Amino acid sequence: MATSEYQVTDLAGSFVAGMRVPDSGVLSLSHEQASYPLILGQIVLVGSPAAAIPSPAYLRTDLIGAKRNGIERAISVDTILNASAFARAGLLIAAVGTSFEDGASRDTPPPATNPTRAFYNDGWLSWLRILTNQRVNLPAEYVLGASGTSWNTPDTGITAQVDAVCRLYPKPTYCIVGGVPNDIGARSFADIRTDWTAGIEKLIANGITPVTVTTLPRGSASLSAAQLGVLLQMNRHIVDYSRLRGIDVIDAWRLMADQASTSSNALAGMIKTSDNLHPSTIGAFQWGKAAAAVFNRILSDRWDHFLAAADIFSATTNKTGNLLFSGSANYGLMAGTGGSQTASTGLTHSGSLAAGVTAVRSGSSTCAWTHAKENPRTDAGRSSGERQVETIAANSGGGADEVYNLRFSPAFANFSPGDVVEAMCSIEVHQAPARATALELYLLETRPANSYTAIDGALQSSLSGFLPAETWSGVLRAPPIRIEDDATAVALNIRARLDASAAAASIGFKVGDVSLRKLAA
Repeated sequence: MATSEYQVTDLAGSFVAGMRVPDSGVLSLSHEQASYPLILGQIVLVGSPAAAIPSPAYLRTDLIGAKRNGIERAISVDTILNASAFARAGLLIAAVGTSFEDGASRDTPPPATNPTRAFYNDGWLSWLRILTNQRVNLPAEYVLGASGTSWNTPDTGITAQVDAVCRLYPKPTYCIVGGVPNDIGARSFADIRTDWTAGIEKLIANGITPVTVTTLPRGSASLSAAQLGVLLQMNRHIVDYSRLRGIDVIDAWRLMADQASTSSNALAGMIKTSDNLHPSTIGAFQWGKAAAAVFNRILSDRWDHFLAAADIFSATTNKTGNLLFSGSANYGLMAGTGGSQTASTGLTHSGSLAAGVTAVRSGSSTCAWTHAKENPRTDAGRSSGERQVETIAANSGGGADEVYNLRFSPAFANFSPGDVVEAMCSIEVHQAPARATALELYLLETRPANSYTAIDGALQSSLSGFLPAETWSGVLRAPPIRIEDDATAVALNIRARLDASAAAASIGFKVGDVSLRKLAA
């Protein structure tokens, strides 16, 4: 049996995986032996970045590991999420569950192939973050959901995930507890109810407030009468028990179920037709909007995203200032004019683009791209400042994935290997999209091989469908990434993605408060 060496962390006791910890603090464990201690943060793979980096006492000193889809992964908290990242957002949240929660994000840093940290737009937790203006701090590492798991799945099941949440440090204030889709059809209502209730009570006993979630309806009549009965009973228990304990409920079932359907199918367009199980982008948006309503009530107006003109990076006086600048001009304000408009066959630019920004397209459609300025801003709570207003209208007959970028190219001399950087922007979709597949905040770290990306609102698959045909506003926040030793450039894009292959596609959005910052060391 193949083994690897693991450094024991200060979260472990005298025994790990049934073995006494030696004086060296290093254990030789198989993949199976290491999987659960990694989830608990009790061990670190020897040779990983975190194993060599000392950490302050108030932060976890290990790797948070999880076993997703049978593949062990380990993420360095020290190099990715530091005290500043936790403190800035205020309310630290974890999530447990299944692929409904796990599928919201991807977290594969270097040396992985195509390293990416992303929150996807067909994940409801992604929309929770965006529509609360990122006032919830839900790091990808704190999303412990795992695809295919039930409450009683060994090592990676939701019971094990709850155990891991109770051992996280810093401790989350809230824990979102996903539904029971994989238990339906495999276990009795009584058994599911027992495990779910025990998990809720364990969180409460450990000082963590649960927020519960009911289970989605299926996209078609794929459940037997007996299975549907278990689903209905369990959703009723989730709602009733939550009310009994004074717990907030995100009632995804009530939101998505077609009340007239005799088999309790989902409303049209809410579930991916490819599997009749997972939410489409539209379903995830509506689910996230319901979740945001719960957390916006909890959060009130504690924190919001704002960029001041003077908030510019300085190596001596403002080390966490905005890296999108030139001289005294803070490009993230989207102020003034003079931005570049890159020509493309079939594309017609018009209007004015903010200074420091380049508009560039990858696509083949005949398209009108209008750039305008909003000055002063008209969004709630703002009486000054500017926003860039973008309207894109692509004719039919173009590409299935046309990408329209507003691009910033900050001076690379201001970055150093080991810096951890994070990007944010405020966004308002003021014109209902048509055949738009994504609106992304896309941070790119160019390397000779395996360039590193961090994306919020990312398109995961064409099977996810289109953005909802409605207006909304929020804040995009790309997960923080480390500047690697071999990095050669950094670029930040706000990009709209349209499918103009079979019909006309369009979107209108306003953007402001664009920032790219180093997180405090």
